[in-house]
Amino acid sequence: MAKTNEITRLDDPTLLRQLVRELVAGGYCLDELDVKLSQIVPVDLDLLHECFLEVDGAVQPSRRAA
Repeated sequence: MAKTNEITRLDDPTLLRQLVRELVAGGYCLDELDVKLSQIVPVDLDLLHECFLEVDGAVQPSRRAA
């Protein structure tokens, strides 16, 4: 059986960060992205939240220490 490159879950940090940045640059709102992405493919929500914080510039040292 041939292996496919089909994404079954968004859980790759690099891919998810790039996707979030590109969608925000394209005019999408962070408040809507979690719902929209989850409707398309399962998403690692903890990782998505971290990406949102990075994109929004809200990453604080106290949050990273957890």
